[in-house]
Amino acid sequence: MQTFFDLLISCLVVTTLVVLVNTLSNLIWLSSMDMPINISLIFQSFFQDLIGMNLRSQIPLYFLICIPLIISLVVIKILVNKALKPKILYYSLAGSLAILGLVILLPYAFDNVEPIAGSRTYMGKIFMTLSGLVGGYYFGFRQIRGLHESN
Repeated sequence: MQTFFDLLISCLVVTTLVVLVNTLSNLIWLSSMDMPINISLIFQSFFQDLIGMNLRSQIPLYFLICIPLIISLVVIKILVNKALKPKILYYSLAGSLAILGLVILLPYAFDNVEPIAGSRTYMGKIFMTLSGLVGGYYFGFRQIRGLHESN
């Protein structure tokens, strides 16, 4: 049961970081167009994007992220329990590859339209991939910590 909650929280962490990257990417572009940006606008935009991309879109971002992330982390969990070491590295790598695969392959499913605006640039893809790495690291940390606590 703990693994299930760790997976959900890991997906939530990655989703939040992806929304943050998306929001900041859009705000950086607006700033380059000489639109004044302040801290209030950053927070307001972030929370509106967080709600909008997860509750108001036809396909919630949370589910788009959960599918590849959960699959990759469960596969790595099975492999790690069998042989792989260092475990945390593989969890981190699995999370980052899941999100990298998502941001690269998603436009193909949407007729070459980038549904996550923040991943239009290489820099955006890198930061989104790092978000997956953080989520994988969190999941791996929780799994390893849970394993040590149960012994």
